Amino acid sequence: MCTVFWDRKRVTHVDYLELGQTIKPDYCITTLTKVKVLTSRVRPEKAATFPLQHNSVKSHTTWNTVEHFANLNWTPITSTI
Repeated sequence: MCTVFWDRKRVTHVDYLELGQTIKPDYCITTLTKVKVLTSRVRPEKAATFPLQHNSVKSHTTWNTVEHFANLNWTPITSTI
């Protein structure tokens, strides 16, 4: 499975799950932290805060993932698809 982050200009991060691995809150937090570091380096104007659209699967809505969104100062926007 492939997780892709992009902005209006380009793909900013691609991450691949190992065979048999599932998306769990720890994976989400690790990936979000990587994206934050990359975003801060590539798009410093977006380092402070930006909206993040995602789907509302369980791993995105657990308390520790939601708390991590807040720690990163990101605003999650839930997709309706």
